[in-house]
Amino acid sequence: MTEAVPRARALDPIPVEVEGQQLIVLRDPVGFAEQVVVMPPVYFILAHCDGQRTLADIKLAFVRQYGVILPAPDARRILEDLDAHHLLESERFEQHRGQVIEAYRRERVRAAAHQGGAYPADPEALRTELDSYYTGAEGPGVCPAEITPAAGDRRVRGLIAPHISIKQGGPCFAWAYRRLCQSPAATTFVILGTGHAGIAGGYAATRKTFETPLGAVEVDTDFLDALERHSGADLTVEEIHHRSEHVIEFQLVFLQHALAGRAPFRIVPILCSFGPEGLADGVANVDHVGETVGRFCAALRRTIGEADRPVCVISSADLAHVGFRYGDRVTLGAPELDHLQSEDAAMLELIRAGSADGFFENLARENNRRRICGFPCIYTMLRALDLRDGELLRYGQSAMDERHSTVSYASMAFYE
Repeated sequence: MTEAVPRARALDPIPVEVEGQQLIVLRDPVGFAEQVVVMPPVYFILAHCDGQRTLADIKLAFVRQYGVILPAPDARRILEDLDAHHLLESERFEQHRGQVIEAYRRERVRAAAHQGGAYPADPEALRTELDSYYTGAEGPGVCPAEITPAAGDRRVRGLIAPHISIKQGGPCFAWAYRRLCQSPAATTFVILGTGHAGIAGGYAATRKTFETPLGAVEVDTDFLDALERHSGADLTVEEIHHRSEHVIEFQLVFLQHALAGRAPFRIVPILCSFGPEGLADGVANVDHVGETVGRFCAALRRTIGEADRPVCVISSADLAHVGFRYGDRVTLGAPELDHLQSEDAAMLELIRAGSADGFFENLARENNRRRICGFPCIYTMLRALDLRDGELLRYGQSAMDERHSTVSYASMAFYE
């Protein structure tokens, strides 16, 4: 019996056009593989590597798709190249994966993974850019250095900010952090971010110090130790996901900029990964995901309640992902984007009211059709904190390609 080819790893395929040529950028969200650019026929072969098909099956599918025969030596060479780039689940990849994980465990610092690309690596250039998101036409108008908490202002207990590209969502970030600047400062920030690569245990933390061009920030290990005790789980088992994930790093850059010159703070970085489809009846169900989420949320609530210092929870969360890039087969024009905003507004109202059940039920009814990637961190925050009467600060949409594939996002604050 002919052996099946290896299975393709979970990758982010991003269609691009370069000088009129259609290409696919393959991005590994965990960072085990370097970013690779391939032609659509090569991606077609990769997409058919499901651990079930044989080389003959793939050759047959290829000729049906492209009308030309793919010689067996060429097919084997393409598969070997894909494996050499660590894009297939194979013995070679497992060995590479183990080496990367072991090396990362030995590191004491989580280095800035996105400086020099998503934002400037030079501290002064970074501060200037961040200031521009506050003072620009869509920003709140005042830089953090000019903001002081007003007497009697309520402390922010929970904050939602986007994790989209800073260049696209910068003003929305700024609206969130302006409100934080106006609030009496917390000294521990639990940052919940979407783990885009998928986390088997639902949650992944790390004790590594985080570095950005604006300095180093330590993890509140006492808080994390208590959280692990209450949850009964080792939350750092899958800390490798922090290595290249941007969702914590982006919040930290804005947090450092916003609170510069104020009391020192520490963070508790936690990646969250599950969808509403894994929670048949919210956290009341008895399946593995529901039990894990329910146990973690209860542990987070208890740990915050026992803390002898002010704690703020930040959800690093985007909202809808719609359009061709995300698997839809509709063109997004003004009517469709207006309808998306209306649907998002109804969902945001449930979040603003602090209704974890309503938020879950809203997405479950539509089978998460809009692909709300911030669901796990927002849901966790709502479950862990008794939040009411939040304040919607900003809503935005950004086109992600020439076909108007769109990501929506928002900033929101909740108070004591």
